Amino acid sequence: MLKEHMEEETQLAREKELEKEKAYKRMCYWENTEREAGVGGKKAASVIPAAQNNDSGNSSGGAVSGTDSESDAPTGKVIKDLFQVKWAPKLESELENMLVRNVFDFVATSKEFQRYLNSNELSNASNDFYQIDSKMLQQKWTDIEIRKHMIPASP
Repeated sequence: MLKEHMEEETQLAREKELEKEKAYKRMCYWENTEREAGVGGKKAASVIPAAQNNDSGNSSGGAVSGTDSESDAPTGKVIKDLFQVKWAPKLESELENMLVRNVFDFVATSKEFQRYLNSNELSNASNDFYQIDSKMLQQKWTDIEIRKHMIPASP
């Protein structure tokens, strides 16, 4: 009797597992067909510019044009990167305001922060021209956040 009951429970567990597996396969199939059909019946290429195959003869593959670059330093200036910036609480606060204003878009913030660092009021006295990369800015912001929130302030 006990053996029959155990076999019955084992059989029920197998059936439940099989049902779960079938449901998972149906869900995966549905997700894949939805993805293939696109959102709202539109294919990804019709709504996402990066998915569109526009062969305009430009073989750059999405490279930034020369006009988008802000990297050309004025003559007589020494090019420096983000880690050579003299950080102060005011500068960190300004960076935080820019990040919030740009909704933490590090590409846009890096351009704005570069303009700010190289602006006349900050760089008149120095011979420095700062080139700010978005990845380096993101790393620096992570360092600032870790220092602010994770490392306890010394008494």
